Amino acid sequence: MSADNQHESIMLGPSTSFCHKTREEVKEEEDDKVGEEPNESLSEEKVEQTPLRTLGQRIYDHRGIIIASFSTFLFAFQTNLVRFIENDIHMMEVSFYRFLCQLIMVTPFMLYKKIPLQPESRKVFFLHITRGIFGTLASNAFFYSILYIPIGDAAAIVMGQLVFVGIFARLFIKEAFGILDAFLVLVSIAGVVLISQPPFLFGGKDETNSNREFLGAMLALFASVSFAAGNVVTSYLGKMKVDPSAILLYYALVGTVGTGLFNSVVGRWSTPPYGNTRWFIISIGVIHCLAQYFLTYSFSIENTVLVSIMMTNESIYSYILEFALFGVKPELTSLLGGGVLLTASVLASLKKIWISRRGAQNDPSSSDLHDSLDYTNLEQNNHVS
Repeated sequence: MSADNQHESIMLGPSTSFCHKTREEVKEEEDDKVGEEPNESLSEEKVEQTPLRTLGQRIYDHRGIIIASFSTFLFAFQTNLVRFIENDIHMMEVSFYRFLCQLIMVTPFMLYKKIPLQPESRKVFFLHITRGIFGTLASNAFFYSILYIPIGDAAAIVMGQLVFVGIFARLFIKEAFGILDAFLVLVSIAGVVLISQPPFLFGGKDETNSNREFLGAMLALFASVSFAAGNVVTSYLGKMKVDPSAILLYYALVGTVGTGLFNSVVGRWSTPPYGNTRWFIISIGVIHCLAQYFLTYSFSIENTVLVSIMMTNESIYSYILEFALFGVKPELTSLLGGGVLLTASVLASLKKIWISRRGAQNDPSSSDLHDSLDYTNLEQNNHVS
């Protein structure tokens, strides 16, 4: 080899080696950066797992029960408002204006949110009408019942729908109804019995108003069965991903037409008195619409039996509001029954928490990071917003 070639090889050798090493180093640095990016992202996500964020995630996980409880309070409040105007306007007229107010509120909301007014299929349309009929019958029967018995007693009897809800949900929509659910139903029934105090268990009462009380109890029982059937249909529609607003629309439509025809046939129309009566009617309609929307939404995301158990608190709210607004003092036995109903609601909530935690432990993908990402994107799946 010539001297010139040797000199060239000596010069090229180190240069080529230097360039090769430089490329490897650059590649390793790029790999290190790529490998570090997910770690930094994960560290940022871990930093975001604050106690407040964790609490928010837990609340979101159990939003169905929380919303159902709030809805129950609204129902109790609007029922007590009815008492203020029961001597000024008939209950069927109150019911008509309440449904009409709901229809007026829901329709523009659906148009604004661009929610289709037309049902997706004939089956959905049939379920809408069925839910509307059951809901209308239950609502009117309950309003009639409070003319004959205290609001708290009527609400307690209506909460006996738990028995029918569990059976209907198991038969028609194949929801789970286990031993614990049956136990909670029995506990709730015990609370209802303590509040209603039937004569065959607690002895006879004054026979002067026995017929009125019996009629009121039967109306409340009929409302209980109708509410149960309507709630099961609502839950079924929710599982079919039908928007809660659409369910409310057809419920209000059936209620408005049904009560309007009934009032027209029996000739029971009158002009509401000026002043507070009209404001009460509007308030009842608005509160009823909000309560129905929250209840419908909770049925669409939560187990039907659990939501129905939470609804038993309506009797407790009714007793408290009735005492605060009208000075009606509940009996000691009724308070004990309310405590039993509250116990059933707490047990139902604990069951929900236990099921959620057990599911998180059994599902490897349900990590804290996965939960936090779901919570961050909850607005995309939340029908209330």
